[in-house]
Amino acid sequence: MRLMTIPGVGPRTAEILVACIDDPHRFENGRQVSGSFGLVPQQYQSGETDRNGRITKRGPPLARTILVECGWASLR
Repeated sequence: MRLMTIPGVGPRTAEILVACIDDPHRFENGRQVSGSFGLVPQQYQSGETDRNGRITKRGPPLARTILVECGWASLR
């Protein structure tokens, strides 16, 4: 699998991510995948104020947790 070429991603992690993505053809790009996993910042807008907050809590929590941990592992 191509996922396992990413630092911090092993066979079990790749298996879980593939199961969470289900049908990859339903996404047009990587932004949609990250949005479906809740890895995009919440946006707060009011009048002229526009700021980003924490990541959203959309999508499967297991996939979000695994991807965040893979990110930390790749930084080591």
